Amino acid sequence: MKNEKNKSLLKYGGYASVMTTVVVIVAIVLNMVASQLNIKFDLTKNKLYTISEDTISLLQGLTEDVNIYSVYADGQELPVVTEILDRYASTSKHIIVENVDPYKNPQFAAKYIKNGDSITIGSVVVSTANGYKIISESDLADVYVNEAGESYMQGIKLESVLTGAIRGLTSGESNVIYALTGHSEAKVYDDLITEMQYGGYSLKDLNLVKGGAIPKDCSILLINAPTTDITDSEIKL
Repeated sequence: MKNEKNKSLLKYGGYASVMTTVVVIVAIVLNMVASQLNIKFDLTKNKLYTISEDTISLLQGLTEDVNIYSVYADGQELPVVTEILDRYASTSKHIIVENVDPYKNPQFAAKYIKNGDSITIGSVVVSTANGYKIISESDLADVYVNEAGESYMQGIKLESVLTGAIRGLTSGESNVIYALTGHSEAKVYDDLITEMQYGGYSLKDLNLVKGGAIPKDCSILLINAPTTDITDSEIKL
């Protein structure tokens, strides 16, 4: 009986040690990201590393190579970004992932300044034969700012922007969101437009009084806080 009790204690102790190690590793990873972006964590509603069925379906259906470059000094890569990119690579043979040290390879960044683009530490570059998309470090995190002005990281949104970039570069198409105009609607801010683009959408204005119809390629009609009435004819359309 005593031996069995000792075995149970040893088994429990080993399990507790493993769980402690896992918790410590997770804490280290989260603290590294927090220190890099200078914000606090709130990850209760988000899974850091899980990629969605939509992403998996897109990756497994690829017929052309997609190069994804993270931009960090060697040894300074963010583990959370590396982990997500590795999952993309393991899902499709057409995804090639590589970290580029801009200090050792300054020519790399020079290739992407043709259109006024810039690459900084923490950027992620998606490149295909059809073009490229630069994802800045500020677009990697989903940040919530409370009333006190404190910033909290609710999750890593690298998947949504990365999948949107891959879809746009490989399909050559994007879904269209039309924003209704003519009623002093609220401005669609640049941050939201950027989110739409990462999600595979482009934004166009639509004046139904002048146009007389909703375009066939309209995936979403955005009516953004109009301050004057929409006419009966527009409502019918």
